[in-house]
Amino acid sequence: MGLRPGTYDSRQLNKKQHKLLSEARRSFRNIALTDFGYINSNGKGGRAQLYTKKRIGWFKTESEFVGDLIFLESKDDLVIACAFYTTEKRPFVSRRLHSAIRDLRATVEYKGLDEKLGKKIIVGSETIEKN
Repeated sequence: MGLRPGTYDSRQLNKKQHKLLSEARRSFRNIALTDFGYINSNGKGGRAQLYTKKRIGWFKTESEFVGDLIFLESKDDLVIACAFYTTEKRPFVSRRLHSAIRDLRATVEYKGLDEKLGKKIIVGSETIEKN
């Protein structure tokens, strides 16, 4: 599946970031029906917005903003942090989003990505209340 062409500037992502973001996108799409917005990167790190498809009618869907995905690369680590936002209309974060994070952690461990990429991979999430 990988990353979609045109949703990021490939000159700003190195192969390690591209591989990790591809795995993150796969986890979010398969488990939580969530996808990335445009990926902004400066070479060492970046961010993407997370959107979930919400059914409105029989054949209609609408995108809903649910949070941010932040990735950073240092000398020894690759970090993926997710900030999920809650609002008055949506007072809790979907269990599927937390399941996608757990799936990403399991995928990193199962595929041995930290050994293949040569860096320690840290995956985390937090919930932020937005008014």
